[in-house]
Amino acid sequence: MSTFLAPRAKDAVVEAVRAVEDASSVEVVVAVRGRSDAYRDVDYLVGVFLAIVTISILIFHPAPLDEALMPLETLFAFLGGSMLASIPACKRVLVPGKRLRGRTLEAARAQFVESGIARKRTRTGILIYVSLLERQAHMVADTGVHTSALGAAFAEQTQALDAAVAQNDVDAFAAALKAMAPMLAKEHPRIRGQVNELPDAPEVKA
Repeated sequence: MSTFLAPRAKDAVVEAVRAVEDASSVEVVVAVRGRSDAYRDVDYLVGVFLAIVTISILIFHPAPLDEALMPLETLFAFLGGSMLASIPACKRVLVPGKRLRGRTLEAARAQFVESGIARKRTRTGILIYVSLLERQAHMVADTGVHTSALGAAFAEQTQALDAAVAQNDVDAFAAALKAMAPMLAKEHPRIRGQVNELPDAPEVKA
């Protein structure tokens, strides 16, 4: 299993994107981001919580303690808690899933505009936005892509993309994207003389 930041990840994604574009009039852009939000408030809340616990223990501890060290020990507890909460695996546990998905979707919609996908003449561009901290993927399609007409099989592959990102598995991601090619080709057949207007390589900002 290869991750999205592995050396061969780019080749796997490019191959899958070209499989879709060779079969249909749809163009796919894959954007990989390290995170969609820093969620700093969570870091600070965990730090404050551990600082309060620490100072409570120091104050009510039955043994005599050096009061001069209490401010320093409380500060270390705050910093330690904040650093612990900043670890991606901890962050995914601490931040509610609804918030993770909401921030990722907002970032995906913003990236769709930033990538210029709507400038494609046929309006058949698709952005697949991958956010590694949240371990989530979102697909944003332009107005010319009839996702509602693609059926349950396409919806299953969309879910497979999300599941692959949840496992940080770029090979499974590429396989799910390739599986979409015949479905997209049926609804959006390739146009003679079609020009590739969007990049095939993933846009990666870790």
